[in-house]
Amino acid sequence: MIIPTKHLKPQDTLLASGGIVLQSLDAPSSVSELWSTLRDNPIVASYERLVLTLDLLFVLEAIDYADGIISRRRT
Repeated sequence: MIIPTKHLKPQDTLLASGGIVLQSLDAPSSVSELWSTLRDNPIVASYERLVLTLDLLFVLEAIDYADGIISRRRT
């Protein structure tokens, strides 16, 4: 589910939806704002998948979360 495998297409992975989320985070936003932006994107597909993607990005230190706001980590 995180990375593509023999039986899992790249667009069905959390890594692919993570790329979409990172592209959408030009400015810091809340989870609700992010969901309203991405709800029609077929790669993100569901709110549950968005939350799993945000979890993955946070663990990978690609995003920061503070006071209800998600921002892209710049290195």
